[in-house]
Amino acid sequence: MENKGIVQKIDGNRITVKLFKDSSCSHCNQCHGASKYGKDFEFETDKKTKVGDLVTLEIAEKEVIKAAAIAYIFPPLMMIAGYLVTNRLGFSENQSILGSFIGLGLAFLGLFLYDKLFAKKTIEEEIQVISVETYDPNQIENNTSCEC
Repeated sequence: MENKGIVQKIDGNRITVKLFKDSSCSHCNQCHGASKYGKDFEFETDKKTKVGDLVTLEIAEKEVIKAAAIAYIFPPLMMIAGYLVTNRLGFSENQSILGSFIGLGLAFLGLFLYDKLFAKKTIEEEIQVISVETYDPNQIENNTSCEC
């Protein structure tokens, strides 16, 4: 997966990049008149950059698929597991439903901890800066499709 952004800050080999919203968000019509920029992203790189450069980043497809699986499949599985465990323990239907929501809550807690402890480091290791260009704001500002 590729994305582009503008280098905002450099601190040694750590850079902060303000990412452009990618093409997956361009269908919603919220970009027209609004900012074409997404979130700031900070990571380490060995490429020579300067503030204001346009950089193209690439994250391995396997990492994107892994993150999507964790975020979208793990919570429903934990919800089902919460229901099944409480049901097998002999709780009533209403209590088993409550157990499913407890499982969902535990899943979100697990995702939060995973994000804070492991995900950021893993993603940073997989990011590669594939190109560095001089930023031309006229080229980006005249683009009305929200993709770069």
